[in-house]
Amino acid sequence: MQVLPKLTDSRRLTGANLFWERPCAIIDLEFSGDLAPFIAAWQSAARSLIEATGHGAESLRHRVFAGGASLLISAPIDALYSMCELNEAAFKAALAARGGAPVPGQVDEIKRLQGLFATEANPALLALQAAAVEHDVPFLWDDDAVSIGHGATTQQWPPRELPAPKAVDWSK
Repeated sequence: MQVLPKLTDSRRLTGANLFWERPCAIIDLEFSGDLAPFIAAWQSAARSLIEATGHGAESLRHRVFAGGASLLISAPIDALYSMCELNEAAFKAALAARGGAPVPGQVDEIKRLQGLFATEANPALLALQAAAVEHDVPFLWDDDAVSIGHGATTQQWPPRELPAPKAVDWSK
């Protein structure tokens, strides 16, 4: 019987991190042995799901360490939760492929993921982030608030109630 990796953690990295400068979805695996065949299967499954959900510009990265690996998929900040779901789906597909089993329900899984990405999408968040970079203004965000600036000059809004970049007083 073939021993397969075990998923130990799935999370989002919201900015620059140990692995690269991009926000991403990351899963950690526990496994002893040669992970190369599994990583190849994960990369294939992840790339297929990324393309099928319309996120083909995103990148894959992995890091092998003693006892396991981390598997990462870059994502814009308004798609990190959905990309975590996609990464987990790619992990399950790789498990099935390496275990010799057919990957069940890929059409349904793609539809589910597309729905998650559509629900999470926040074009206003991405526009404000790009404008903050353009104006060289600090930009911070989380699930509860989006802010530009620091200290007394901070401007803050709920993530789903963001102003258009042209409506922001960038001089503050």
